[in-house]
Amino acid sequence: MCIVRAGLCAALIVFFSLAAEAAKAAGTAYNVDTSEVSDSCKLESWASFASNRDVFSALSAACGFEFYRWTEVAAQFDRSRADGDWASAFTPKVKIKLKESDIGVFGLAVSTFGTFDTATGENTSYTVLVPSTVRISSQTRVNFNIGYTRDAVLRRDFLAYGAGIDVRTLKNDWIATFEVFGLAGNSDETVNRSVVRPRAQVGLRWRPVDAWSADILYGRNLNGENAHWITFATAYRFSIGGK
Repeated sequence: MCIVRAGLCAALIVFFSLAAEAAKAAGTAYNVDTSEVSDSCKLESWASFASNRDVFSALSAACGFEFYRWTEVAAQFDRSRADGDWASAFTPKVKIKLKESDIGVFGLAVSTFGTFDTATGENTSYTVLVPSTVRISSQTRVNFNIGYTRDAVLRRDFLAYGAGIDVRTLKNDWIATFEVFGLAGNSDETVNRSVVRPRAQVGLRWRPVDAWSADILYGRNLNGENAHWITFATAYRFSIGGK
């Protein structure tokens, strides 16, 4: 069953990553990852608009399955405009859960993902990340990220970091999130100072049913460009095959 489920997940992700360019749609825009892996699939989309007229939109598909350890495989296609120039990118991702989180217990996972320019096929960056999640209560969750990012365009290495908190209502229909994240490194003539400045975002999620949710977010310096951002996001969750 694991092999069948993994095959269905892979087929679904390939399909949506190829369809994304035509759809020009988008994915959830939260940057701080959790250590948790779902046992279902999800389609996520987002569209972000900056005060400097930059634009970022993405469509992603992800599925979780149990194969030795709970594993999530995902693929994202995004389309962006920065300083008037348009670009497209494709980002595959794998996350493996190493330890379950609980109230007062830190969960642990490891993930890796790389971004490729769809016009040239070149790898523009890759990241290895360790997400950790601890639940303060049944309504409050705190996430921490630490990892390594290689920017192949700038030819620089960065320390990737992040911390976020989620607070939800008893019915889980409203969730508020605040997160701080960024890249740590030295700035010089090739790296703008805003690239290594901390980035922050606050969001509100409405989840009237388990399968669907919508988010609105406000962020600052999200892509290291020192701009204000407003983001609209949505997600749809479903199961394929058996557990």
